Amino acid sequence: MRMRIFRMALCLICFCVGILGVYLGSRFLTDQFEISSLEKIVADDFSGIGYGTGSASGNGLRAAEPFVRFVPRKLITPTCSDKKILPIWNELKKDSEFIDQVETFDENADCTNRIEIDEVDLNRDSRREYIVWGRYNFCGGTGNCSLWVLEKRRGKLRMILSSGGYYGESKWFEVKKRSTNGFRDLLIKGHFTAAETHYGRYKYYGRKYVESDCKMEIYSSNAIEPQFISCREHERRINSEIINSN
Repeated sequence: MRMRIFRMALCLICFCVGILGVYLGSRFLTDQFEISSLEKIVADDFSGIGYGTGSASGNGLRAAEPFVRFVPRKLITPTCSDKKILPIWNELKKDSEFIDQVETFDENADCTNRIEIDEVDLNRDSRREYIVWGRYNFCGGTGNCSLWVLEKRRGKLRMILSSGGYYGESKWFEVKKRSTNGFRDLLIKGHFTAAETHYGRYKYYGRKYVESDCKMEIYSSNAIEPQFISCREHERRINSEIINSN
């Protein structure tokens, strides 16, 4: 009796395994058919557009290969050959803005030709902080470039400002006489557009610099002198223009 039950159970297991095998086999064949169909559709859509290395078609363009798979380019990791700059470079890597721009560097990029470093004592402790200006990839069409301020305390560098400012013919970064929490206030200029200039006042609040106030300098063809308004008023005008345009 026990032997008969064992044989029946064994047959049932074999039957289930067979069904599972048939199911998996059919799924595999279906997937292969769908992939083959997709490759054919892509090849048909891109034929004669100039992809691949096929023979020239009648319209003077190259025919496409059956299917071209996209391979992401290898991200460039710029080197830093200057050992004096390297600690500052490594600290900048902690900033998301810095990382976003680094990914656009070419293979010959090096820290020595991508940043400029000035030194100034911001907290009157006889130790200079580092004012770091980004160059080339760190700059935009209006002349604004990335800007960082780093301090060195107990032998370790720490970023206390990540912003941007107008570089142009001369770097526009003003250290004010007034101080907040032991660090001198900063005034940074940046171009919002060709006719609008942003002036931001930054104060130190315990761990880092924060923009405490800002004004916009607006040039108009109808006015002799530029107009200064608060950033809040400038934002209100932009929002109003957007609403009216809709």
